[in-house]
Amino acid sequence: MAAIKMLAPSGRLEDVEAVSATTVKNSFGEVLDKAVERGIVAITRHDKARVVMLSLNEYEALVKRAGDPLERLHGYFDEVVSRMQGPGTDKALKELFAVGPKAGQKSRKAPAAPATLASRRRVSRR
Repeated sequence: MAAIKMLAPSGRLEDVEAVSATTVKNSFGEVLDKAVERGIVAITRHDKARVVMLSLNEYEALVKRAGDPLERLHGYFDEVVSRMQGPGTDKALKELFAVGPKAGQKSRKAPAAPATLASRRRVSRR
């Protein structure tokens, strides 16, 4: 089995053992044992890495390092809301919504909302 340089679950560029897809097909158990032993095995097709096989320990560590994406989003949302409630934001919002057409210009009306399927049915039944 050859080794190729690739980004490993550790986040570093490392030599990872590579096996061909044909070898995996013919000797799955041996390749599985290698993945458990080494943590990761690259599976190649036409000498190019296409898939990696991770041990359960490596997979769980990778998921743990990644963290909960919703938790990160929640933190970002709280930060944005906090900034929006800071001093001076109420004045800025009032100024933003007070902006109207320039003197001598007519205000534009918003385009009509497209008819819903239910309203089209009501029209066609009449």
